[in-house]
Amino acid sequence: MKEYLNKYQSVFYNTLLNSKKRGKFPQAILLNGSKDIPLLEIAKYSACWIVCDGDEPSEDDIKCIKINNGNYADLIVIDGKNQTIKKGEIEKMQERFSLSSVEDNAKRIYIINLIEHSTSEAINSLLKFLEEPDEDTYAIITTENINNVLPTIISRCLNLRLSKASKRELVVEAIKKGIVLEDALVLASFNGSMSLIEDCYNNSKYISLKDLVIEMFNEYVEGENILYFSQVEMGDVTLDKVNFRLFLDILDLFLLDVVNYDSEDVNFVEHKDLLKNVHDKMPNISDKVEKIMRYKSQIDLNANLKLLLDSVIINLKGE
Repeated sequence: MKEYLNKYQSVFYNTLLNSKKRGKFPQAILLNGSKDIPLLEIAKYSACWIVCDGDEPSEDDIKCIKINNGNYADLIVIDGKNQTIKKGEIEKMQERFSLSSVEDNAKRIYIINLIEHSTSEAINSLLKFLEEPDEDTYAIITTENINNVLPTIISRCLNLRLSKASKRELVVEAIKKGIVLEDALVLASFNGSMSLIEDCYNNSKYISLKDLVIEMFNEYVEGENILYFSQVEMGDVTLDKVNFRLFLDILDLFLLDVVNYDSEDVNFVEHKDLLKNVHDKMPNISDKVEKIMRYKSQIDLNANLKLLLDSVIINLKGE
């Protein structure tokens, strides 16, 4: 993480470094970045800076080890990635922090990951906690969409904008690590760090979902019923939101490549013939891409994923 921050988030890294030198961290930080930046991992690394005994986090520091292993008793993580953050979770955190600190340095930290996925009741409860924090209580809040965060939350935090690494740099780095060109291009399109690219590449779900997208479009070109194909072959896609979101990311990227099939900037470089064939057969591709983007936004609205998948496929079949 240090290498990543030094290379791609130098302003943020220097903010942490200077805060450590002064011996005083902001009591509320808002990490503001895009969905392809490892916000939760950066938040946990920031927590290490707050509690570590040395000049910066170390693999040998016992407190950093505890945070990395999820064993630091005075760290609470509330994650809105896969489910909505509710008022009860905030109240439970407040109740726990009303008790005495467990760790010997008395520094207590809570991380709210993706605060935009919170109910209004949860936000109101959090605001009260942010207004009058205890001296040794620190908040690290993350968001992928600053426009969906209440101004009252933003005003109570040090707002730190995290920049996305360039795709070119990530592709070069991924290839050096043994990732083939096509996968490096695809994964760098929706992952903003090498750690995220490696995690996704090493996850068997990525390969199977990518293969499903390729197979589905081969079926489409051959005139097969892709709705039937999806119902038979894609059941696992709808098992959880993470898989479904990854599927839509890959699908969306493939369709964008179809639109630009004759350019040098396509990502599915091993499937250029398929891109052209889909382009020649599929009408209104740009409209279909726009609808895919809308479907992405529905994932977090507790939509029925099986019905949503059917809608995606019907959209692709539509004339």
